Amino acid sequence: MANKNEKENGSLLVLTLIAVLILSLLMIGLLTVGTTELQSTQNFQLNKSAYYAAVQGVEEVRNEIYNDPAAAGGIIKSKSETGVSDTFGDIKVGVSRAYITGTLKDWEENSPQNVREFEGFKPPGAPGISVGLVKLKVWKVTITAEARMGNRASYAEIEAGIYSFITGYK
Repeated sequence: MANKNEKENGSLLVLTLIAVLILSLLMIGLLTVGTTELQSTQNFQLNKSAYYAAVQGVEEVRNEIYNDPAAAGGIIKSKSETGVSDTFGDIKVGVSRAYITGTLKDWEENSPQNVREFEGFKPPGAPGISVGLVKLKVWKVTITAEARMGNRASYAEIEAGIYSFITGYK
């Protein structure tokens, strides 16, 4: 009996070490999946935030065009920050959003572009509007927006056409 016990000494320790190794590998895998899911969710949030900042930019330009359609060609927006969701003292810890009128290249060069009159095909007329002393114009509005959280950023670009009516046109 003594010889049998001597041969089996330490076998329980080896089995315990193998079990700990297997459990450790499983935990590492689960932590990796959890971290990836968290980053994916943050990317989705940043993408949506950038998109909605661009939509906000289009809406602000639309309001300016509706308020003064004759001056629409002079509308320009340059990296207008639309707000930070959270701050901790002086440190921004939430998502900051900003937009410009122009493309992503214009964003990188910090050179916003004016809103321009739509060029290309003739846009359809507005239903229910008599031509008379009203001139229909369609403005091409390109908005690029950025959403930033810490060192991560996401960009969205929207190109929209906005109708305006200039009255008293001859």
